Amino acid sequence: MHRPSLKLRARAALLAGSAAATALGLAARVIAATPSAAPGVYNVEPAGLCPRPIAAVMVDFTDAPIENPDELRARMEDLFFGPEGLAPYYGEASDGQLTFVPLEGRPEVLGPVGLDLANTCDAGAINSGTRQALAAQGIPEEDYAHLSIWFRADCGWGGLGQQPGSTTWMPTGGGTSALIHELGHNLGFRHLSAVTCDPGTLDNCSDAGYRGSSPMGGGGAGSGLSAPELLHMGWVPQARHVTTTAAGTYTLRALHAPAQAEGTRVLEIPRNDEGDRLVVAYRANGQTLDVDADTGVQLHLTRPDAYHPSQVVDPTPESNENDSNGLVPGASVTDHTSGITVETVSTDGDTATIRITGGTESPAAGDPDHGINKQDTDATYIVFLLCTSGPPPGPL
Repeated sequence: MHRPSLKLRARAALLAGSAAATALGLAARVIAATPSAAPGVYNVEPAGLCPRPIAAVMVDFTDAPIENPDELRARMEDLFFGPEGLAPYYGEASDGQLTFVPLEGRPEVLGPVGLDLANTCDAGAINSGTRQALAAQGIPEEDYAHLSIWFRADCGWGGLGQQPGSTTWMPTGGGTSALIHELGHNLGFRHLSAVTCDPGTLDNCSDAGYRGSSPMGGGGAGSGLSAPELLHMGWVPQARHVTTTAAGTYTLRALHAPAQAEGTRVLEIPRNDEGDRLVVAYRANGQTLDVDADTGVQLHLTRPDAYHPSQVVDPTPESNENDSNGLVPGASVTDHTSGITVETVSTDGDTATIRITGGTESPAAGDPDHGINKQDTDATYIVFLLCTSGPPPGPL
């Protein structure tokens, strides 16, 4: 996904401190490692249609102040707003519909702000203490939609993010991958895991851990968001999202191809009357955000009332590797629930040809109700309208 004015080139190294990250989604209370990956360089124009003010703040504990605050400030400015940072990543992922911006009239990075707390990993105490300290300095909560708190502590994790919510907690060693991951939790994304099933089918599927198909799994900053995550946010235009059970041959454009590239990006196949869906998309490196991602035709098990809880199918369970999620040309997977078989006919750097057999219905346009502001009954979470000024609704 790409706006015409945005350009990307690969780089082989991460910013300092992002060699590894450990993420904990507070709502799910699930810990997962987020390995490093090579990020892209994005030359982005100013804030898009939905700028989200984010207060990036360094905090001092009474017995553990930030070491070298000037050095950390410079690194945080780069991580949040630099050419490889958080803001351009989500600007690219959303085709300019969302970006993170500093507080108006304030430095990009605030603090260090002193807290009346000894060194702790108590997320609630750090959150309330930081908000109170900012308010005392004339920065009320209404001024920011997100709060990212950076502090000196050894907590055994590389980052925390409310899911959904407005706050992230980052020990000072956090890097690009961890920051993108934790803000993804704020947007409602869960951890992206993989499943392995009986060979050639979607039967007897079992968890296979995290894979390199998204920063919410094992992809890090070198991977774009997965197709269900983009659908969750409403970031796939309806003209590029086809829902169908019709037999036939379909051409898929790479999911993260430039925005001006025409063609279907996501194929969504209803599996039953209960709402289960199979989402099909093609991932190819060298396409905007996908620089070091797991590539190939990917199948995701998900539901249209949420999308963000999804599982990527590993069609080669014998390999069980981070980059083995692609359905290679000539391979097929049969879904006995829907009676449909999905086969990859061919792929190149830009497109993949998919064949569906066993289907009967005519192709249909994408669900007009999918995307932002949609009720998620599974997680009792309302996907918030991103252009609102305050923090998102829902349990924090």
